[in-house]
Amino acid sequence: MLARVAARIRSLASSCDFGHHHAELQSCIAGTWHFSEPCDAAYFDYIHRSLPWCPDLPEKRIGSPFEQTLDAVQFDRVRSLAHFTRVGGGADRTVHLEPVRLAVGASCRFEAAFLPSVSRWGAYDGDRASLRANPARRYEYFTDYFSDVGFVSPDGVFTARAPGEAVVAALAPGGAKELFAVHVTP
Repeated sequence: MLARVAARIRSLASSCDFGHHHAELQSCIAGTWHFSEPCDAAYFDYIHRSLPWCPDLPEKRIGSPFEQTLDAVQFDRVRSLAHFTRVGGGADRTVHLEPVRLAVGASCRFEAAFLPSVSRWGAYDGDRASLRANPARRYEYFTDYFSDVGFVSPDGVFTARAPGEAVVAALAPGGAKELFAVHVTP
């Protein structure tokens, strides 16, 4: 078990996006988590591109605590978790590194043990998102998510609809998130 978790942590560490991206995005592709952080130059467009799963991002202002955005990451090998502690604009995230495996038609109740309360549950396909231009602003884009693999009820029950990867997100009122990967088989 620990060897498998260590391999996932190595995979996660090698897939972190150190490049330039104007959004906060989380996806899980073939069982490997991928994260992007808003870049320091993203003063307004990153808010639109990070919706709906990062709802409480503040506008970046030069000289304010929100000007920079970065995370300190702690790995919990025993429980197979990654904790992202946000410095700057945004909120903390807890990520369950081991995917839950379900067959099409099966359901699973998720518990957000690391959030004080959950204001909203959501699910989206882990390997599919697209960018859509914002007609009001030339350099802003919206991120469109799909939920063909499954859906989650308001009380955290995920139901698998089609084979593939999905991400289940629990959002706290202050913007903190707990994320789960789901691998659905036929």
